[in-house]
Amino acid sequence: WRDRRLLLAGDAAHMTPPFLGQGMCAGIRDAANLAWKLRRVLDGADDALLDSYAGERRDHVRDYIEIAVRLGRVIQETDPAAARARDIRLLAAPELMHSPAPRLGGHDGRAEPAGRIAPQPVLSDGRLMDEAIGARFAVLGRAEIVGALVVEPCVAVLADPALLPWLDALGVGAVVLRPDRYVLGTAQSADGVRELLRGVSHRGRTD
Repeated sequence: WRDRRLLLAGDAAHMTPPFLGQGMCAGIRDAANLAWKLRRVLDGADDALLDSYAGERRDHVRDYIEIAVRLGRVIQETDPAAARARDIRLLAAPELMHSPAPRLGGHDGRAEPAGRIAPQPVLSDGRLMDEAIGARFAVLGRAEIVGALVVEPCVAVLADPALLPWLDALGVGAVVLRPDRYVLGTAQSADGVRELLRGVSHRGRTD
């Protein structure tokens, strides 16, 4: 998906059948993955960071494509006998569709939930989390951890009661998010957060 300064995204990199409604969603995820990495490279990071793009997105989008193909086989069955057999099977044992939430590729060796998409809680002031943190790296944590941090402007810091159920479920003190809202890693202390943020460009703009 990358050849030096040429990067492919969306349908140019992958095509999916329409049955899951994920074609444009996949392209938006590609763009979000690329955007923060390109920004960091433009701010002086090593452009080897862009090599992670295809590795993270390829396996992720493949999961959606495979599910869409399976749905298409159910929806588009044209053989009358096979369609009747399908209907009998599904009436006898209905199958529930669960929205997939695959992990980004290249994260198998990292502790969960690294590589997983973060939730989008409504904060105690009524804003969505995205509205509060903007297009930045973000530390979401318990008040005692967040209060001990001094971070660069390219990192948002947020402690809010609405985050506590997620932190409790993960059993962690803080979560560091990438600008594309995938989890970079988790920590139990301010020092752990600082370690996760090591190397995050301090020259990125905050807009």
